[in-house]
Amino acid sequence: MMSTALQMQGRFSAIADIATAYITVSADYIRPAINEMEILSTMTESEWQIKSQEFINKCDKLMTDIDEVAKETSANVDKNMSRHINALQRRAIEAAADHGD
Repeated sequence: MMSTALQMQGRFSAIADIATAYITVSADYIRPAINEMEILSTMTESEWQIKSQEFINKCDKLMTDIDEVAKETSANVDKNMSRHINALQRRAIEAAADHGD
């Protein structure tokens, strides 16, 4: 049973990290880009020529930023998973010790 609990804790930790990254990417990068695309769709042809290139350049930078979020999340998943599993193990050991008294 302890093994199952540790596996579940590790999975929950990973899911939390990935969900946080998804929310960050969506709120900070994707939604603003979609809003900007909507604005571009209402521009005149001459405005669009200028602003669309600026938007493309901005999207290139946003993709780099999203890659960094993904790398950071990936690096943190293992570390956070270990931290949460270790905390659960400590609680289990403490509970077993208290139960043994």
